Amino acid sequence: QWYDKLKTEADSYLDAYALYFTKPDGIRLLSVSNLMVSRMWALGFVYKMTGDTRYAEAAWRDLEAVSKFNDWNPSHYLDVTTMSHGVAMGYSWFYDYLTDEQKDIIVKGFVKCGLTSYINALDKREWWTIVNSNWNPWCHGGLVSGIVAMSDRLGDDAKYALDRAFPYMEYLYPEFVPDGAWAEGTAYHATTLNYISEWCENLKLATGKDY
Repeated sequence: QWYDKLKTEADSYLDAYALYFTKPDGIRLLSVSNLMVSRMWALGFVYKMTGDTRYAEAAWRDLEAVSKFNDWNPSHYLDVTTMSHGVAMGYSWFYDYLTDEQKDIIVKGFVKCGLTSYINALDKREWWTIVNSNWNPWCHGGLVSGIVAMSDRLGDDAKYALDRAFPYMEYLYPEFVPDGAWAEGTAYHATTLNYISEWCENLKLATGKDY
């Protein structure tokens, strides 16, 4: 039943419009970034299950589109990191389908719209880089996903960003003391743990340990 539901969702994306830059409230690109994540997960899962390249072709449509945005709206940084997460999933799950030229387009977009702005934020110690709320794993986790996924085509800037990210993540952990509860409530508890578990698993799969 779960698979049928997910396949129905993936099928709905096959002939959908290519994602485009829009901020419905004039502030956030997040609705587009969230849709990117949803599309990559659904299309990627069903592609892995079926091998049907229609799902890969639909994913490339959106990967190309968002990679050619001028930016991913760094003024509201959740937009950037969510998009980075979606692009990382697409790059990883469709890696064997994508051509070298397509991979280069995706990586160029991630560097321009994600990695560069992330390094700038780390160097400036933007408020969200050291915050102890859900923004911490959400922002750092999404960028770490992108760095790990695209490490085969990223250089020293990515290594620099990854090294800088670890100390900032540590601002988060004391908030689980003493009993594992979360001050922002259950919804953000789920969000926080989701991104923590993903970045730990990404690191473990890529490097053999979660640090």
